[in-house]
Amino acid sequence: MTPLLVPMPGAAFFIKNDDQREHLTVILCAPNADRFVALASVTTDYNTRGTDPACPLAQGDHAFIKHPSYMAYALATTRHCDELQSGLDDQSIRLADTFDGLVFARILQGARLSVHTPPRVLALL
Repeated sequence: MTPLLVPMPGAAFFIKNDDQREHLTVILCAPNADRFVALASVTTDYNTRGTDPACPLAQGDHAFIKHPSYMAYALATTRHCDELQSGLDDQSIRLADTFDGLVFARILQGARLSVHTPPRVLALL
């Protein structure tokens, strides 16, 4: 049975990005009137110029995170809730554990502070 999408802030999924690898991705906000949500993914921190310092994550911040990581706000995007539900239906998107409230608060604050968060994502926050 396909899980029903409840698009709540802090809910997490495994979604394939452009690299075709699954990335832990979190919903940043409740759906707007048109049923769009903002999403941002977690990526491993290899301590390069691309590391966004707005929200570092460590082992213990989520069951999936095993290495120093950060929120890749530069890759944040918006998606329609129906698209997410379709992904759950066809199993191209998998549910993950929801982020703890305190960790999610850091993630959301980082999205607002990061110079890399796209304007269309900020508009939904």
